[in-house]
Amino acid sequence: KRKRVALACNVCRTRKSRCNGARPNCSMCSAAGFECIYETSDSSTNIIIQKEYIVGLADRVQALETALARQNRVIEDHEARLQSVGAPPPRSNHIGLDDDSQTFEDALSGPADLGQTPERVTDGMAISFVSEADTGHFGPSSNISLLRHISQAVSYLDDRHGVPRSGSVDSWDRIDSDTTNIARPSSMKTITAKHGPRGNQGNPSPYVLPSEAVTRELMTHYFTNTGLLYPYIHEQSFVREYDELVANGFKKARRTWLALLHMVLAMSSSTLVVDTKEERQQRNLESSLFYGRAVKLCDLQTVQGTSLETVQYILLVCHYLQGTQSSVQTWTTHGLAVKAALSLGLHSIDASKNLSPHDQELRKRAWFGCVVLDRTLSMTFGRPAIIPHHFIRLSLPEEFPGSKPDNTASYGLLSAQFFCGTITLMNVLHEVIADLYGHNLACDPPLEEGEMLERVFRLDRALDHWELDLPAGLSLLHPEDFTQLDPSNTVHLRFRTILTLRKLNLETLIHRPALVQTMEALRNPGANAGASKSLQSMRQSSIHSCVSAAECIIFMIHQVTTADGPKKRLLGAWWFSLYYVFNASLILFTNLLVCLQGQMDRPAALQRCNEYLLMAVDALRNLDAGNIVIRICNYRLSQLLQTL
Repeated sequence: KRKRVALACNVCRTRKSRCNGARPNCSMCSAAGFECIYETSDSSTNIIIQKEYIVGLADRVQALETALARQNRVIEDHEARLQSVGAPPPRSNHIGLDDDSQTFEDALSGPADLGQTPERVTDGMAISFVSEADTGHFGPSSNISLLRHISQAVSYLDDRHGVPRSGSVDSWDRIDSDTTNIARPSSMKTITAKHGPRGNQGNPSPYVLPSEAVTRELMTHYFTNTGLLYPYIHEQSFVREYDELVANGFKKARRTWLALLHMVLAMSSSTLVVDTKEERQQRNLESSLFYGRAVKLCDLQTVQGTSLETVQYILLVCHYLQGTQSSVQTWTTHGLAVKAALSLGLHSIDASKNLSPHDQELRKRAWFGCVVLDRTLSMTFGRPAIIPHHFIRLSLPEEFPGSKPDNTASYGLLSAQFFCGTITLMNVLHEVIADLYGHNLACDPPLEEGEMLERVFRLDRALDHWELDLPAGLSLLHPEDFTQLDPSNTVHLRFRTILTLRKLNLETLIHRPALVQTMEALRNPGANAGASKSLQSMRQSSIHSCVSAAECIIFMIHQVTTADGPKKRLLGAWWFSLYYVFNASLILFTNLLVCLQGQMDRPAALQRCNEYLLMAVDALRNLDAGNIVIRICNYRLSQLLQTL
């Protein structure tokens, strides 16, 4: 007796033949070459289901259960990892994406593989020393260029005047050209070994968020800190979108927005002020995890299409990388931000004229975010700016339209004014690099002393005009103000403090050529033999301004970092404060070398330089506990002290 099948194909039913029910073609259709089609009659009430079909369904259910168990293990490992570093256990959100091609098993690649630094590195602010790996150019305005001059002066003193030379400074002789080796960042294996199960940090899942409470806390910190200093993300819109995603279970979440969220969390964790080494290690681990997830969600090498969110995301990546040991990635990622902004027409008035006033303001702020970052990296790396000055045609940012007159909106107005002050200061910085440092091209011969000093004082006057144009609420501070500050309005004071430090740092950059040229002239006595008394007076005045600004930087940051309570939170991101202190210390040490080579009061110069270098070391020691980049720079400053 033939085996009964649930459904015969159309051909077998028509021919009244025995059908074996094989799929996709039964044996009779296969032999005869007919098209085998199975159709179920609408009137069928009693259908027999084949056992093979049931077995197939069971296999699929088992596969789904296996995948779900694997996902649960990943979530449990993630919670255990965060608990191991003292973080509150997160509520795991499995995020549904429009594009589901990214899975838990995707390997983390590219710049997310960050961790502890090697002994000698160049960081994202180009302020430390370097080892072997890639080759990078650090031009005239960089600190590495200043270190080359210091190295040559120390060698000259050692050879000509018998000044005892510390062996710790011998390594500086390797900094003898504009091209310097850059150490690649090491992997996270050191952190993993200390703080969590092996392998989890190296492959963080982008589908996992911390608990809602932790996420909101970090978002609040971002928008009251970094988000006020660089206001190119609208807080209310960003929080509203997060609320909507939480309400619908993170369905239809955009990859770029989720990557931006992870970068907001990474920046927040990285910039939190901590008091212990253990807290810093925990925050570094958290920020690295958030950054790794963001990179997996929005890989800059494979991202298709560009949006405003993409530009905002890349800008935050650049800011984050400035606090890591990734100078190469900082510079190249910034280039991607500029290209994305240009492709969207953020620089153009016509491209935005049909948009709402709110969207126009948001696009304008993102463009100026690219400009500010471009000028900052040009200064720190000593490289030509990517964005030409004549590309900047938009009006300055304003307060977002329709802001309500509450405390948040008042900070919004102050934030917009602060951002405008930063932009106009960057315009002066661009002039300084163009006129005194040859656009960082390193192609022109040194300026004649008279021409150089004329440009120095013209740019110094431009800096004074910038200060006079600041709003009354953003007036700059003086060193004596820090001994009697009322920290009741921390946000307002932070704006004034950061603007003051930026102005002082630019002042050292303006007057640095006079200091360096004087040091070079003392090594070559015939270079400025015919200089007039007026030129000598102008040179000394410029050197005095440079040294005075450097001393003010160290004093102010020391006052803030050694204080208690809200006053300790008046600085911006720690890597900028580190750059200011390290740069100011090099200026003071350069001035000391000038004093030692000249006919000045050497004991007094030694005592004053020693006093401020000790202050700088103490300031960095209290800047960010347990930070390895700060520790390396502090070690270098200690080496300077050993030479005194």
